Amino acid sequence: PYGDLSAILQYCQSIPELIRYAALCLQRAPDIGAIIRAMEYDTSGKGHLLFEFLFSKLDKEIQMYLIETSILSSFNLELAAYLTGRSIDEEIVTALARENIFLLPLSPDSDWFVFNVKAQEYLWNHLHQWDRQQLDGLHQRASEWLGSQGEILKAIEHAIAATEWELAARWVELAAQEFLQQGHLVTVISWLGKLPTDLFIRKPMLSIIKAWGLIISQQYDVVEEVLQQALKAADNDSNPQKIIDHVQAIREFLSFRSKES
Repeated sequence: PYGDLSAILQYCQSIPELIRYAALCLQRAPDIGAIIRAMEYDTSGKGHLLFEFLFSKLDKEIQMYLIETSILSSFNLELAAYLTGRSIDEEIVTALARENIFLLPLSPDSDWFVFNVKAQEYLWNHLHQWDRQQLDGLHQRASEWLGSQGEILKAIEHAIAATEWELAARWVELAAQEFLQQGHLVTVISWLGKLPTDLFIRKPMLSIIKAWGLIISQQYDVVEEVLQQALKAADNDSNPQKIIDHVQAIREFLSFRSKES
């Protein structure tokens, strides 16, 4: 009826993507009227009612799989298995991507998947009901896998999200020099700013990285203070002499610069 169609268009705000999801819901709903009546009470403005209905039709294990992997910007089956501990058949995941409701392929020939943006927002609502320990565990495993594959930027983001500071420091130490050389100073400073101050005592290489960041940003007057912090904590590094050598190299650079200016 025209009234039903009008209600659907109003709920979907005439957004083609939401209209498609509404059509899928109506195809699969035993009681179309119940779906339309429920739309009147959904004030999310994001079509969450539609995703809730379509999500409810999935197997429970697939539901958990989607919720857990929704912390990722993209994933393949290997990453998802490491993250979730669930071995889901490739055919099932590919079929989900073909439906283009929750997942879609990253590219036509790729074995990586991404989430539909609105569906991912819906899944995050489920995820945010989990306790902190569960979320941290997901982020930690994501960081471990991504870092092992050289995806250091994403690995750092997940380690910080998990408040796994030792893991975050490991990736920052590994990547910072290359990022600074490539001109990504703001990114490196952002990483350092998110780390707790006591971590710089346990990981003096972080102070060395900070010192180089200060030099690049021409904040020369505070470099020595950071170098002193690195020296005081040098014995906490597995190779204290490495810290001492870095401090000496930075001081020599500053001395040379001072003579040149």
